[in-house]
Formats: sequence, C-alpha cells, structure tokens
Amino acid sequence: MKVLLIGSGAREHALLTALLDDDSVSEVVVAPGNAGMAQITRTVPVAVGDPRAIADLAAAEAATLGDRKSTRLNSSHLGISYAVFC
Repeated sequence: MKVLLIGSGAREHALLTALLDDDSVSEVVVAPGNAGMAQITRTVPVAVGDPRAIADLAAAEAATLGDRKSTRLNSSHLGISYAVFC
C-alpha cells in the first residue's frame, strides 16, 4: 500500500522508518517532510494547516485521508492507500 505521511518532525521521521520496514507498504510519500526524510523518500511541499491542500495532495497521490475504515476521497482508490496524520 502507498502511505501519505503528513508532518516534518522527529516523530514523523520515526514513523517513516517503521513504514519503510513494513512489507505491506510499497511507497511512503511525506508532506512536507524535511531534509533528512528527503534523503530516503519523496517529499512534497504542502501547508499542513490547510485541510484543502492536504485533501488535494491526498487525491493527487491516490491516498485516502485517515485509516482504511475512513470515508474515502474517491471510491476508485479501493483503500489501497491511506494518509497518516501526526
């Protein structure tokens, strides 16, 4: 599954490391991330205080906001990915 991780701090970096070690995770995208995260995965700039920007990014990345049981942004995503908010 593809994961969109929202944040840029040490906690998110630790989550990124754990997610990358998970065999069920095919890709992790971090927004906005930081320089250290950018060395190990793709980061995307986003205003974390702007819910619309996050929703737009999640849609562009084919991610679902929340966990797999949450309301989907688009039913065609079929729950193959989700976003993690910290």
